[in-house]
Amino acid sequence: MKHLLLHTCCAPCSLLPLEAFSQQGYVVTAAYINPNIHPYTEYSRRLATFEEYARLKGIAVQQEPYNAEEWEEVVGIHGGPYPLVNNEIDYEHKLFNKQTRCRQCYRLRFEKTSDMAHRWGIESLSTSLTISPYQFTSIIFEELTAAADCYKLNALCVDFRDSYPESVKRSRAMGMYRQNYCGCRFSIEEADMERAALQKMRSGSAHG
Repeated sequence: MKHLLLHTCCAPCSLLPLEAFSQQGYVVTAAYINPNIHPYTEYSRRLATFEEYARLKGIAVQQEPYNAEEWEEVVGIHGGPYPLVNNEIDYEHKLFNKQTRCRQCYRLRFEKTSDMAHRWGIESLSTSLTISPYQFTSIIFEELTAAADCYKLNALCVDFRDSYPESVKRSRAMGMYRQNYCGCRFSIEEADMERAALQKMRSGSAHG
């Protein structure tokens, strides 16, 4: 049998990847490794939502202890917020800084996922992060592959972005908790700032 450790960021984003890999014949174990999520109450709420779904589907869930301090030391030092608003003169600068920070966040989580797969004797790993159109998919693939190579594991780099609308539809129909920011403390500010900028642009267009 083929075994896969799937790094899961939240329940809504995991629905379609879990289904796809199961249909491909993989026995999937979920790895909930997300020290980036802030605050801890949000981390717990996302975990509880995922665990409830996993129980319904009979999916085993493994997790690492929540370690926000380590995340701050490795990732938080890259700072923020870096809101990405089209047509702003510093867009490219903010994009570079945000990608740098996110790369370190992916790396931290995938290295722990790879180590867990190695310890559990699971030969393949992947992630649900690629379903989000707000993530940096190519960087995710680079970091997932690098983490898998450390233990000579098989990295399944699958782009699930086309399934995003369906995942939104299904998770809403199931009444799942859906967050409105990626997870880290910087992303809370970034999401708020980007929504405000979008609202301002829409308001300007309506009066133009």
